[in-house]
Amino acid sequence: MIPVKLQLHNFLSYKEPQPLDFRSFSLAVLSGNNGVGKSSILEAITWAIWGQTRAASDDELIHQGEQEMWVEFIFEHEGGLYRIVRKRERKKNGGQSFLEFQTKTNKKLLFDDVGWQSISEATLKATNEKIIRILKIPYEIFVNSSYLRQGHADEFTIKTPAERKEILSEVLGLNFYEELSQKARQQARSSAEKIKMLTFQIEDLQEQVSRKNEVEKQLSQSSNQFKQISKKHQALKEEISRLEKLSREYEIVSERLENLRHQFERLRTEAKNLEAEKIKILAEK
Repeated sequence: MIPVKLQLHNFLSYKEPQPLDFRSFSLAVLSGNNGVGKSSILEAITWAIWGQTRAASDDELIHQGEQEMWVEFIFEHEGGLYRIVRKRERKKNGGQSFLEFQTKTNKKLLFDDVGWQSISEATLKATNEKIIRILKIPYEIFVNSSYLRQGHADEFTIKTPAERKEILSEVLGLNFYEELSQKARQQARSSAEKIKMLTFQIEDLQEQVSRKNEVEKQLSQSSNQFKQISKKHQALKEEISRLEKLSREYEIVSERLENLRHQFERLRTEAKNLEAEKIKILAEK
């Protein structure tokens, strides 16, 4: 983070808007008597970014006799230009806070109000979290590494070993590698689950292929059986046709035989009658 501009209004000892252009110097020393507002400048930066200071409440930061204050802080970070405007109003019902987070692509119009685009979230809390997410440094890490607050020079040394370890990890960027390690473990678990799932799918597909081969074999056998049955069926049809033909021929022959039998009986009867008449005629002579 590179500070660009800081402007205060009714913040602690600063009443009228006090702009501070950080581009006009590369190194600065704040000097002066106690209470003139040296630490207030740094407190204004921490309040603008994190909404936190050494004060017990935001209302304690409002200039005596005033009802509202605001701080504007412009900074560069990882090639981007950002502006934070944090405001506090003191009211009978407890007061109200406002937060606006903006960015700008045209750095040439740095101090112009035009060109700023709001990237604030729907709530103040969500906007706070977004600012911290972009800067990648919580308030506790900042005040224990880059900024020693007035009266808190031993802030780091009085921390517990676990807290000092966490702060150093943040400062040295070790948490980044811890996050990478966690992501790698999560990815490994996810990959293992995917491999397991794919293995089950492969086994299921292999079983389906095996069943398919068996079904194809059965279909082939059934096809051969069908062909054989079809041949037998055709042979039976031909045999039935032949038998039906013989049956018709048998009926014709039977009918002829019956006719011949009737003719034979008629002729035999006629022969008997003729023989009887012959005998009668011979007897009369």
